[in-house]
Amino acid sequence: MKNNRSIGIVLSGGGVRGIAHLGVLQALNEKGIYPDYLSGSSAGAIAAVMYGYGYKPLEILDIIVQTNYFKFFKPAISFKALLKMDRFEDLFRKYLPKDDFAALKIPTYLAATNILTGQTEYFSEGPIIRSNHGILLYSGHV
Repeated sequence: MKNNRSIGIVLSGGGVRGIAHLGVLQALNEKGIYPDYLSGSSAGAIAAVMYGYGYKPLEILDIIVQTNYFKFFKPAISFKALLKMDRFEDLFRKYLPKDDFAALKIPTYLAATNILTGQTEYFSEGPIIRSNHGILLYSGHV
């Protein structure tokens, strides 16, 4: 009997908590379980996009530790975002050379809150890195 079920994984934000999902992905992969769909916000979006691009969970963790992603966080005082993400852009471009959801091996959906409207917006196509509005992976205003 063929199983027609799909597996979707949702990775939450919260800095280190979002990155901790890499351990769950690693454990699932070790058991031969691989998601068909990914979703994430904030730090979970970073993990989801990098995993969806083809990096293994331990590779992503190594990249995060080596580059110290979190040192790039700086509070922003603007209507564009809650955090300044301009320093992230070069880092993301290094590890995601094809800046498009279509380059991801696993369909991935990201959520960001538009701070002007308070509404959650979802993205699954087009560029992942949005220079004119900060980085979509964390942008408050998209």
